[in-house]
Amino acid sequence: MKFGELIGARLAEGMRANALADRDALKLHRYQSENVDIILESDSVPNRQFLLAILATVACDGTMSAAALQAAAGADRRSHAKVVGDTLAAFRRDNGLTLKTSKDPGVSNQWRELEINEEWAGRRKAPASKLHPGRTWASAFLSIVRFLESHSSAEAKSASSGALLAYSCTQVVVQALGNQLDYPRFRVSVPIAMDLVDDFLDAAPNRPDAMEAVVTAAARTLAIRLGNPLKVVRGDTNAPDPIDVLLVDDADMPDSGIEVTDAELTTAKLRDEVIPAMFHHGISRALVVCPGIKASDVADVESLLRSSYLNFEQRIDIVDIDTIGTWLVLPGLPAEAATEFMWDIGSELDALSIDGNRRAWHKTLTDHVRSTLPTSLTS
Repeated sequence: MKFGELIGARLAEGMRANALADRDALKLHRYQSENVDIILESDSVPNRQFLLAILATVACDGTMSAAALQAAAGADRRSHAKVVGDTLAAFRRDNGLTLKTSKDPGVSNQWRELEINEEWAGRRKAPASKLHPGRTWASAFLSIVRFLESHSSAEAKSASSGALLAYSCTQVVVQALGNQLDYPRFRVSVPIAMDLVDDFLDAAPNRPDAMEAVVTAAARTLAIRLGNPLKVVRGDTNAPDPIDVLLVDDADMPDSGIEVTDAELTTAKLRDEVIPAMFHHGISRALVVCPGIKASDVADVESLLRSSYLNFEQRIDIVDIDTIGTWLVLPGLPAEAATEFMWDIGSELDALSIDGNRRAWHKTLTDHVRSTLPTSLTS
């Protein structure tokens, strides 16, 4: 069985049981199962995919190094972790779960090193685990690797890795089921929708991520009603591509893009990230959603915008987040556009955003309902 198929099978087992896939493994390797919990507790998408990649590949081949991160050390973990992402995405889709994945989880520095060892763990500035103080996700990875490599035979190593994989997959399922949120759904006007967005952005623990979700939902509300409807695709939050949102046609060819930032726009941001990304995708239209232009950079930014348009016919518009409100009242849009936009924010958050932002949106909607209804009906 290929390691991706093995992960899929273990996830399915965990889904059916909705409990620990192998309780005996817990008794045998309690400290290691705690390490799994610590890694999953970190709420890091790359960490989760690399954990499953290591455990699944070693379970399939006990001669493979558990410590290796690069092919030169014995295993191309970046490629393995991509396969894990595809497997998790398919599982999420088939079961209607909320589970973030990354198409390329290996872009972070820790996964570009040769192997997991004591020096690797020492270079990680990881916060202490809330579940097990004194341990971190980095020390947890190191402990699991050392445990697997301590086995005297490939067969024993493979069996232990398989047991930990079964536990890990079940914990991923439990985590995904626990993350499901039932967002209140109600109709709103544009002013109310924008008030809710403002409250959400103020409360969101990761404002840039929250802004991306809001802008993506707004763009989608408009794009589906164009003469030639476009699909709106929000980029992988772990990918280095500076264009956060792409609008693509039916052939998945990029049409235009949106960059979202909670910082003032600088000349460097425009010159070194946005414009190169437009060349990369072959698009001539882009929107930058930001609080404004940095005061000291206004003249240079305006000059760069003119030069980009005159020389390459690249049109780049700069707007703030409140502009969404004007999009939703454009002539021709139905009255329910604001409601569709608000509902889609939840879907977009579920697809790619951190759990804290999802819960902040849920609380924003719930608080609105409670504040609007008479106290006697909400108590």
